[in-house]
Amino acid sequence: MGSFYTDNPNLRRRVDNAPWAAVLPALEQNFSSRHELAPSSLEEAVEQITMVLEMVGAMAASEIAPRAAEVDRIGARLERGRVVYPEAMRKSFRLLCEAGLMGFTLPREYGGMNLPVTAYTAAVEMVSRGDASLMTLFALQGCGETIHRFGAPELHSRYLPKLCTGEITPCMALTEPNAGSELGAVTTRARLNGAGRWTVNGSKCFITNGGADILLVLARTEEIEGGHGLSLLLVERGEGVEVTKLESKLGIHGSATAVVNFDDAPGDLLGERGDGLYRCTMGLLHNVRLEVAAQAVGIAQAAQTHAAVYASER
Repeated sequence: MGSFYTDNPNLRRRVDNAPWAAVLPALEQNFSSRHELAPSSLEEAVEQITMVLEMVGAMAASEIAPRAAEVDRIGARLERGRVVYPEAMRKSFRLLCEAGLMGFTLPREYGGMNLPVTAYTAAVEMVSRGDASLMTLFALQGCGETIHRFGAPELHSRYLPKLCTGEITPCMALTEPNAGSELGAVTTRARLNGAGRWTVNGSKCFITNGGADILLVLARTEEIEGGHGLSLLLVERGEGVEVTKLESKLGIHGSATAVVNFDDAPGDLLGERGDGLYRCTMGLLHNVRLEVAAQAVGIAQAAQTHAAVYASER
């Protein structure tokens, strides 16, 4: 059985040379945690990271990559407003879920692994090398981090355990037809209703994994122009949420890129009112940019490896 970790000396070298002694003690509270899965020393923590990455590398090579061509050939589709992924992609996703890899950086108390972002990014690279479409489900874990950082405790208990098991999937719903790179121009609106909850109205486009179970929606809550009038809300797929279209793309066909409409969709505020863009969303986008870069490296690694094999055998 091959492995996208052991066969990649550059990736292993980056992991081996990471400044773990500066990162892991802070992440692990100086190894004082009493959780049964928490490491008790720096050496044990590094060993844990290595074991997880070896597992991801083996899964990506032996299970995920062989299904990628079928995933891309069949692609995601829209059936009665619901996104349906290819069965081959669902099998690969279940594999990641069963291995406990969907809460990579989330705290162990919610079922996560509490691993550093450096290790998570290495895992994203290997999953992307196997199947770039699957990466868009695996690498949206920054949404869970955003809920953990900005959400109320009841949102933590309601959503984080299910994100860690893969029972639910997230997405971020930011872009609009006239507000792509200029997010300060977002026109989707959220208003407090009589019951003290928020309702969201508007439309989003080019939403990766737009058929997700929970959506982090950037909406205007204040009568202020620009980014300071925006807030980030957590909206469940269901009442008032409709996926109306999937985009036709040149590649990565297994990933659903959707138009999502909101019609009085109920939502919960993340962070403070008016902090949605410059605090909540920018923090989320910093993570997403890192993982998209890792996806590009993984795709390039796959291309280089296949090209070398072809050149040696033709």
